[in-house]
Amino acid sequence: MPTASFLALDFMGVEAKNDFKSRLIVGAVSHALMAGTVNLMKGSIPVMRPDFSASNSFPSGHTATAFVGAELIWQEYRHQFIWYGIGAYAIASGTGFFRMYNNRHWFSDVVMGAGIGILSTKTAYWLLPMIESGFKKKKTSLSFVSEL
Repeated sequence: MPTASFLALDFMGVEAKNDFKSRLIVGAVSHALMAGTVNLMKGSIPVMRPDFSASNSFPSGHTATAFVGAELIWQEYRHQFIWYGIGAYAIASGTGFFRMYNNRHWFSDVVMGAGIGILSTKTAYWLLPMIESGFKKKKTSLSFVSEL
């Protein structure tokens, strides 16, 4: 929900900090970093789920995804209305709570998922100027002169 709102608020007339292209880049990079980190950790750190259904509990991918969205909203819209970000973080926290309540994750899984989500988004914003400068290639012109 927070990630969808990150893009939808602009269509509802709420001005974001960055333009739409930059937000798409940051959103994609945030989710890629988060997914790569979560999947690497789930595959290499065997922690049994509280319901004993699998040994891939750590970290919580659902929580990480929710916190990516919350941090995206916080970064883009807090200057307009601080409650957009607070609401997004409340939803993300609720996701983590219900992952524990439904016996799918331990508290440590949820905390690590939240941290991964937030840090992935912060890293994506840090990388944004470098990524955007890669899209802006210097234009060079070639001239051919022939002698007759």
